[in-house]
Amino acid sequence: MKRLTFVRSGRTLLLSAAVAVSVLSSGAFAQDSSFIPIIVNIDATVKAVPINTVGGAVPVELAVTGDVVDTLRLPYLKTTGVAYFGVQRNANVPAIVANRGGNITVNLQAQSYRNAEISLHSVNGKRVLRGKVSSSNAANVISRGNVATGVYLLSVKGTDGKAVTARLTHGGGGLNINVAFADASGSIFDAHKISKKAADEPMTWIVTVSAEGCFDSVFAIQPIKWTNPQKNIGLYRKPPPLPESVKGTFIDVRNGKVYKTITVVGQTWMAENLNYSTRDSWCYGEGGNIYKNAVQQPPLSSAAIQDNCVKYGYLYTWETAKTACPIGWHLPTSDEWETLIDSAGGYTTFERYYGAGKVLRSTSGWFDYAGNNTGNGTDDFGFSALPGGSGYSSSDGISYRGDIGTYGTWWTTTQSGSDRVYVLAMSSYSSSDYSSRYNVSMGVVNTGQNLIYSVRCLQN
Repeated sequence: MKRLTFVRSGRTLLLSAAVAVSVLSSGAFAQDSSFIPIIVNIDATVKAVPINTVGGAVPVELAVTGDVVDTLRLPYLKTTGVAYFGVQRNANVPAIVANRGGNITVNLQAQSYRNAEISLHSVNGKRVLRGKVSSSNAANVISRGNVATGVYLLSVKGTDGKAVTARLTHGGGGLNINVAFADASGSIFDAHKISKKAADEPMTWIVTVSAEGCFDSVFAIQPIKWTNPQKNIGLYRKPPPLPESVKGTFIDVRNGKVYKTITVVGQTWMAENLNYSTRDSWCYGEGGNIYKNAVQQPPLSSAAIQDNCVKYGYLYTWETAKTACPIGWHLPTSDEWETLIDSAGGYTTFERYYGAGKVLRSTSGWFDYAGNNTGNGTDDFGFSALPGGSGYSSSDGISYRGDIGTYGTWWTTTQSGSDRVYVLAMSSYSSSDYSSRYNVSMGVVNTGQNLIYSVRCLQN
């Protein structure tokens, strides 16, 4: 075991290097400290881990009470600049410390310590004194009167970044640190050489805030000395596991169309929008226009229109939608939609919380108004909701409203008064705002406005 020799009150004290390093790692002697006020919405654990541990820093952990401001205290260490005791011994530059009645003598080899910074800290990290010394001076004395009784950490750091620390016991009263630069011979082992640029950079920490049953909040911080801006952390509860869904198929005997289906929480839904032409059904064509299908054979002549009918299904007026589903299926009520929404995580739209707006929509095809393909979902159930848009029916058979690719709206049978009905809407307005990107809502529209929306059928 490597040992360091300290002379105190006329007797020799052997201190193992392992113990010295543990003191070094405690961060108590750090060059000042950083205080980061932090508040978390629930009881949590805050753990800060240094990215670079050359300075001897170790992880710092703090237990906080929900909605109560606490303080995360981090040593303001340099990324480099504090060498280990092994380096000092290999470099043949031991620092011998004598302590007699408040007079401390530090003997440094001029060959290694032409200039040095001497500092003294209490074990809780408070700096008691600090001063610079030079081998060109005849005498170097750093003093302070009336230093409280206690245990202190003395740090000697050379201009090349090497440093050594020692633990001292002071009996109270005045304290004088006398530094002498002695001649020495022999080569210097330049192990662990540190660049000045690196030594001037403060520590960077990765902070993880965690609580049972919640998603972690993780961020990097490079704190400044003393007080830092307050961190306000909101942890989100992890959702319960999604229920299982069973996939199947259904053939509409009216036109031979084969639909994908899913069964979840006792409901069997078509996993595609209804694609059945009636006298009041509409499809998208070129330029975002919506064209009416008058039960033509084949339905609608344009290839682009036919492709959109297959992909997005038809848009229907409410009166038509109520009877458009095949036998054994029906247009769902708002409560039946709510059951599906709840099983998919509800209306929650947090980024890391699944939420129905993300679970139910397809994994492609959702764009914001800037054309960014960023509103796609996870399609966990296989429901594959697509943004089929919306529009207004018109007498000339052409509607000029679209929203295809950014907006999807589906009819329900539930009325709110004599001329209003509930509809389910999904949108992907923004590429950065999750409350918009995965928006899903239940709203009310006026049935007299000739609106045309998509249809999802639910098995009886």
